[in-house]
Amino acid sequence: MRRFNFRLEGILRYRSMIEEQRKMDLARETSLYERALKSLAEVRERIADVEGRLARKSAEGLTAAEARIHLRYLSFLREIERERQREVEEAGRRLEEARRKLIKSRRERKTVETLKERAYELYLEELKRDERKLIDEVSANKVARSISDERRSP
Repeated sequence: MRRFNFRLEGILRYRSMIEEQRKMDLARETSLYERALKSLAEVRERIADVEGRLARKSAEGLTAAEARIHLRYLSFLREIERERQREVEEAGRRLEEARRKLIKSRRERKTVETLKERAYELYLEELKRDERKLIDEVSANKVARSISDERRSP
């Protein structure tokens, strides 16, 4: 009885390896995206804090110089916010690209896996056919021997 041998096993292993690499890429890009979101949230929180302080100080009385300093700082923070927003958008694009690549590599692996399953089913059918042939031959030999024995017996 011969052993099952899938001709494309090397390709299946390679595609599985690529899929694992894509999973790691996706995890890395997810982490970078979450870090970018956190950084953006921190800047927005800082802006809200500065705006709150500015409003309180304005109510208490604020000199023109102090107002100018707070407004420049707010302008600086808003520029950082825009930069962080661009980083979030870029990280989001990279995340989607990593997700798309993972889906593609998973599909490619599953295609080869399906071929392997079909090849294994054919292998099992062939084994059953060979087994039936062997049983038929044994039965035929047994019947032939039985007939031969009957002819020899008086």
